[in-house]
Amino acid sequence: MDSRPSRVHEYVRLRRPERETGSSGNANYRVVRLGSGTDRLRHRRRPRRCGRRRGQPLHTAAIGRSEVDRAPVIDGDLSDSVWQEAATGDRFTDQKTIEEPSDKTRFWLGYDESAIYLAVYCYDSEPDRILMEETKRDVGLWRDDHITFEIDPYHTHNWNDFSSFSVNPRGTQSSDMGGGRSGKTEWKGDWQAASKVTADGWVTEMSIPWAILTYPSKEEPTTLGFNVRRSHARHHYESQYSNIGRTWRNEWAGDWVAVQLPASVFEPELLVLPFLAAGAAERDDAFDQTARGGLDLRYRPTPQLTGLMAVNPDFRNVEGEVEGIDFTRGERFVEESRPFFQEGRGMFRSWSGMGDYFYSRRIENIDMGAKLYGKLGQRTNLGFLGAFDFADQHGDPWSVHRQDYITTLSQGFGEGAGASVMAVRRDSEREQNSVWGYQAHTRITRNTSVQARYGSSAWRGVELDEDIEAEVDSDNAPLVYRHGDLAQLSMDAWNEWFFMNIDAGFLSPGFRSSNGFFEYQGRRNAGIFISGGNEFRDSIVRNMGVDLYANYSERYTEGSGFEGMDAFLSRAVSTIGDRDSNDAFFRDGAGFWAGIWLRNNLSFRHHTSVGHFREEGADTSDNDWSTSWSVGFESEDRNRRVNVGHSFGRADEVRRHFPSVGGSWKKDRFSISLNASFLRHIEQRQQHILGLNYDISETIGIGGRLVFRRDDIADENTWNPYISFRRSGETGIETFLILGDPSGDTFTPRMEGKVLFPL
Repeated sequence: MDSRPSRVHEYVRLRRPERETGSSGNANYRVVRLGSGTDRLRHRRRPRRCGRRRGQPLHTAAIGRSEVDRAPVIDGDLSDSVWQEAATGDRFTDQKTIEEPSDKTRFWLGYDESAIYLAVYCYDSEPDRILMEETKRDVGLWRDDHITFEIDPYHTHNWNDFSSFSVNPRGTQSSDMGGGRSGKTEWKGDWQAASKVTADGWVTEMSIPWAILTYPSKEEPTTLGFNVRRSHARHHYESQYSNIGRTWRNEWAGDWVAVQLPASVFEPELLVLPFLAAGAAERDDAFDQTARGGLDLRYRPTPQLTGLMAVNPDFRNVEGEVEGIDFTRGERFVEESRPFFQEGRGMFRSWSGMGDYFYSRRIENIDMGAKLYGKLGQRTNLGFLGAFDFADQHGDPWSVHRQDYITTLSQGFGEGAGASVMAVRRDSEREQNSVWGYQAHTRITRNTSVQARYGSSAWRGVELDEDIEAEVDSDNAPLVYRHGDLAQLSMDAWNEWFFMNIDAGFLSPGFRSSNGFFEYQGRRNAGIFISGGNEFRDSIVRNMGVDLYANYSERYTEGSGFEGMDAFLSRAVSTIGDRDSNDAFFRDGAGFWAGIWLRNNLSFRHHTSVGHFREEGADTSDNDWSTSWSVGFESEDRNRRVNVGHSFGRADEVRRHFPSVGGSWKKDRFSISLNASFLRHIEQRQQHILGLNYDISETIGIGGRLVFRRDDIADENTWNPYISFRRSGETGIETFLILGDPSGDTFTPRMEGKVLFPL
């Protein structure tokens, strides 16, 4: 039903926030969009400790200047004498309780003109139970014990400026670069790490070259932001050197003072990554042989700016996200996975409060793309993206000579305040569309903030019915002009146990965003979201939380969206018992979510919502409701997971059932996952996804996926299996062999080999 979340990202409490700047400007929470336009905000809450003044951190840790004479040997052995010259810290505290854990941690931090060096000793009272399963680079270490080093070279305390480097006890590495970068090692930045398990814990060492970081050009010593965090995986908690609390207050990160940045070590860098691909695919009962090529170029003129160009990028062999099958009245949001759009993604966040100005999946095919992103100053960020489709290569006559542009500029004003502007342009033979978005935010008090957003659009193009679109001559079709705007005002309030968001806004009927994601035009919205929760260390319950939300929407067809907002808010309350008495009523909803995680790794979640939805032109609204539950379990080593759920209710005047089951299992280098879902509604469909992977070594593996869909009413089955062999994950040449189509909806008899060779 429409009152439940339509773009849900799984909520996992007490994990580091995504690199998405939320409404407070510091990305202190994770954003989950509701269909109503209300942001569902997963805030981290700061704990309290006796003897500490409320609202103040336990301490903002500081490390002094720590230059070393030479680089240490990175081998997981701390006997190298160079560590005696490095600065050291050992006061790690539990992120929630702010008490020092029984398993202590100590680190050594140093640098020279070439790199940053970190060594960490993680004491463990039960070293035989240390979790260290992951062997593949950059796939995430959340299952394992691991150390994360975070650095904020600009000292802005904004998550988008932090780069993080993580290592588990096996020495497996994972990194997340500030601003976002694609996965090829030469582009993301190569760095070294090594680990060893000892009789009383484990040790890790890192060497991070300055050349892979974005940092300011300064001749005098400066202060950088940093933190060292340790995941105690089997105990499900984290300790931090500079405890930033449960609300992830990044201004409480540590200070690394008097650091002499290596201005002389940086040299402008041009990286060229060509690829060649050849294969054969069945078309019209015959096999066609294909050969193609392309290249990517990456240029860094300064440590602050990065330029990127892609010529004939290879989207064909990128594994696409699988869209769900559950009932939804609007379009379903699907995440982006293509490397070109992943590079610098942090600069192109575009949430307007009512939808996204830029949804990269609107750009399906490009012949050439270009990007420029980075910093113009300490708190000034710039992003530009251009995508070009020069010829009709894809059978769509409307996409000939299409051009798409996105430009963003943001400016921070100290802690918790900032403003940004975004411009999105599409220019094709069918339409021209320009969208401008503006946003400003500020903290009112330590625990409250306010955000204001405004957007406008101008659209000129051909409006055609989809059924006759291909039959119409676009040169002689009448042009239509549309102008529109949107606005939203929202306020947040929070403390260590509680978070609340209230918002109200409108989206005019003439607003068009061809490259954006907006479910409905011509509506006014208001919503409230309240969340609370807690963690526990010494009980069978490990974590629990409750969310409450309500939203209300009306349609409007003319006039300014600002006019009549007071009457709109009044009707939201006065017509609760009889929504159909309001001719403008569109939809409403209210619900709650609750979750509990037990010490034995069982989890239970429940969600119930009720609401109304009225189709345009209808006299009465549909009365929708939904309730769902799910039970999850994972083994202590995180290698076996299973989740069973069932959602049922009424939507679009029809009973709805949606059971699902999923699980994964990993043993050494082999892993398997299976997810199945069944929809019983107006449509009766089922979808099953099987994933397999075997890592022959850290850089060589075989993997594949099978997606099976069935339409029970039409008695139609659809299959899309593929399998691939890869040699990747390190510097140098990478090779791939793909059987099938990883980005397709149905199976294509196809085989293709691909080689990437950096120059």
